[in-house]
Amino acid sequence: MFRVPDEATLWLCSLIVSLCFAVTFETVARRHRARPHWRLWALANLTYSLGVIGFDLSAHPIAVAPAFFLYMLLAAGPLATAAGLDAFEGRRIPIGWGAAFALLPGIAYGVTPADRFGTTTLPQFAAGAGLAVSLGTAGLYLMLTPATRLAIARRMLGLTMLANLPSYISALALPLQPTGLFYIVAHYAWMSQPVLTLIANLTLLAIPILRANEELRRAALTDPLTGLHNRAWLAASDQAYAGRGGVLAALDLDGFKQVNDVNGHAAGDELLVRIAESLQRWCARHGADAVRLGGDEFLIVMPGASEHLAADLRRHVHQDRLAILGVPQWSTSIGFAAYPADSPSLAEAMQVADKALYQDKAGKRTPAYARAA
Repeated sequence: MFRVPDEATLWLCSLIVSLCFAVTFETVARRHRARPHWRLWALANLTYSLGVIGFDLSAHPIAVAPAFFLYMLLAAGPLATAAGLDAFEGRRIPIGWGAAFALLPGIAYGVTPADRFGTTTLPQFAAGAGLAVSLGTAGLYLMLTPATRLAIARRMLGLTMLANLPSYISALALPLQPTGLFYIVAHYAWMSQPVLTLIANLTLLAIPILRANEELRRAALTDPLTGLHNRAWLAASDQAYAGRGGVLAALDLDGFKQVNDVNGHAAGDELLVRIAESLQRWCARHGADAVRLGGDEFLIVMPGASEHLAADLRRHVHQDRLAILGVPQWSTSIGFAAYPADSPSLAEAMQVADKALYQDKAGKRTPAYARAA
């Protein structure tokens, strides 16, 4: 028959897992001193381990001062984990509320009368409730913070913290029924702690890898000079955008070669960057996407757009023309093409927009969808 592990064995398993990851994170932190998240994650495991060891070595009942310190160590673990993830993402760490919840269990222990409640003193019961509140708060904070590129990892960490709550609650309720079925259920709940601790720390180890992969993917789909989408992004998004229908705008600069020849390529690059910023501002307002095709050629994808929105883009390009001192005269040519919903690709519309662009560049007025900016 399957034997239920005793409480000491379960605490020991959690302790070993936490100490191993504390050493791992601290080793990495020493090699990457400019990245504080590693040290915060090492601190999270270390504080939990020291709290467990301290309670195991302390005589019972524990005096208020050492109990306050040990409960603070236990509560600081999940809070330091959340703070490390905030540091990794470049978020502002909420030190104030974090410190308040770290102190909560110790304060609850110190202010609660030392009457007996079953086999557990009321101060221990109050401190345990404080630990559950601190853990639940850290878990909810990770679950409910605004989504980022690491939203899945944040929610997984928050979920592992919340999944630990049944073991805390069962430990608090055990004195009410210290034997029988509830005792077995409580121990099975405690068995989840080493597993959840392992899952949480493996997630922390995986987060930098996930971020690196995301950055590589983003770099592959982004123009390095302007930060706009590139041709690879356009190829990957072609069918999704074509199926929605909308308008394409092909845009390039007249006289750009002269800018490079007279003022140098640095001035030409600056001009391209500032034009890209102008296009990006407009796209952000209208749910469109800007692509740098290469050189001074740009493409604006406007899903679900109409001729009215195309006219607004033409006005924006004209009104937001960027003046750079010392740069020779230059202008912008633009051509538009509508594509129907359920189009197989954007290729045909791009050809039409290019044709309208070159008609515009040649000074020809074309109906509706091509006009000089």
